[in-house]
Amino acid sequence: MKRLLIVAAIAALPAVTPALAGIGRHNGEIGFDFGYADFDRDLSDANGARVTIRGGYHVSDWFQIEGEDVGMATSGSTGALNADTTIGAFFVNGVFNFHPGRGGVVPYVLGGVGLATVRLDFNLSGKADDTGGASQFAAGCRFFFGSHGRAAVRLEASVMHHKTSNLVIASQTFTEKSLTAGFTWRLGGRS
Repeated sequence: MKRLLIVAAIAALPAVTPALAGIGRHNGEIGFDFGYADFDRDLSDANGARVTIRGGYHVSDWFQIEGEDVGMATSGSTGALNADTTIGAFFVNGVFNFHPGRGGVVPYVLGGVGLATVRLDFNLSGKADDTGGASQFAAGCRFFFGSHGRAAVRLEASVMHHKTSNLVIASQTFTEKSLTAGFTWRLGGRS
């Protein structure tokens, strides 16, 4: 329920906040992404879906601090057992933006640290979950559009690493790879 309220608040924010074109110092940014997740084979033999909600603040034209809430889900085999596997993660990212001089195209790279919770629901034999440290690395690009460049399509490829200590499966270190696409909105005035 908490996540649903957070999503609703973030979705309503662009309607009440002035937005102008330009990526730069003292601008805010919010957005969401949907995409494909390649789960670690020790967690699931199936690929799944990923959804992300993010918000950030541009400290300078080049550097941004960003908070990110990630949800991933799939159904498949975990070892010899069938399970529904979900991962919920929260990250604080450092984002480095590049300005190649091509108008509304802004490529970036990011690195983040946070926590990830893995939940396994073994269809007939119980549940297991654990939370541990996580990190991620990603590269992507924003393509701003519209007369004022207030919104952008965002494409991203990412790799997430996380550890657990109490799950009932062989490996305790996992890696997921994702490809996502979504939208982002610029908040605040021109720099």
